[in-house]
Amino acid sequence: MKKEKQSKKRKALKTILIIVLAFAVPLGSLGLIYNYYLSKINFIGNETTTLGVDPDLTDDFSLTGEDASADEGIDKNISDNRLWYHDKIINVLLIGCDQGSQKLYYPRSDAMIIVSLNKINKKVNIVSLSRAAYVSIPGHGRARLNAAYAYGGPALLIDTIELNYKVRIDHFASVDFDGFKNIIDLLGGIDVHLTAAEVAYLDTVFAAEGVSVSKGAGTYHLNGTMALAYVRTRAIDTDRARTARQRTVLTKIAQKARNMSASQALRLLNEFLPLVSTDFTKAGLTGQLVAALSYVRWPISQAIIPSVAPSLIMVGKQEVLILNWDVVKTDIHAILYPGIEPKEPPAD
Repeated sequence: MKKEKQSKKRKALKTILIIVLAFAVPLGSLGLIYNYYLSKINFIGNETTTLGVDPDLTDDFSLTGEDASADEGIDKNISDNRLWYHDKIINVLLIGCDQGSQKLYYPRSDAMIIVSLNKINKKVNIVSLSRAAYVSIPGHGRARLNAAYAYGGPALLIDTIELNYKVRIDHFASVDFDGFKNIIDLLGGIDVHLTAAEVAYLDTVFAAEGVSVSKGAGTYHLNGTMALAYVRTRAIDTDRARTARQRTVLTKIAQKARNMSASQALRLLNEFLPLVSTDFTKAGLTGQLVAALSYVRWPISQAIIPSVAPSLIMVGKQEVLILNWDVVKTDIHAILYPGIEPKEPPAD
């Protein structure tokens, strides 16, 4: 009986570490160890912009002809001030970006995922937003959603999501992809099933890593370099498919982390936490540590909004998704706020 209890405790610890890796909600331990790892995180307020805007950034564009009706849809949507929010539903926006070698300007965001913790239904929802969605960006006209981060960092991206998707974002955590490869390598790689098109597209990357793709479609063991190339792949299909790859790797990381040893977990925290920026306070993260004991038992569902692929057009060389905002609201209602209606935002 004693061994069984010890086993359950070990499983609980591993599950908490899974959340650290998969959801970018950094959790520590107690005392000096807790503070040591917490100090590695970059704590910033959601109103703070720590980088500048690239003066050469020109993502603002207008649609013409039949496509101009998209602007009318946006105008109608943003004129509705109502917002979905509830004190027992916590939405954390995860932002994945590639800062690269330049550290002066915000890059465009590569991944935008809402992790919604529903304390009413005791469920975790992981919802992707398309970077190519055509939206209204406050102060910057109309552009793709990923441009909001480049124009104003996490604060402007949150404002843009709230304005267009009508979902309150309670907190954010952004992660630089620079360390993504190291994290997967420390896990010993991940196994992912690749389609024939994905294998053909990634052939050069795999060859450079000494991996043969002669078998074609099938399951491959990906190291960090290969996994990063996989999640960035979109030339063979759409940005929508790319977000599915991001969620696949997120899930694979969580599954692999279940078998981590304590020493592996600490090494991963050392690699991962310095890459994280968040508006959580240290006290807030401490509260998440306690709450995680409940969250880990909740079922997890994954989705993309809108759930049905929207219209796609090309503006210059850019892929742009034209959303039906009524459909978006229906999906948000069903996935994130079942049985809850939007309402006027609370007074500041």
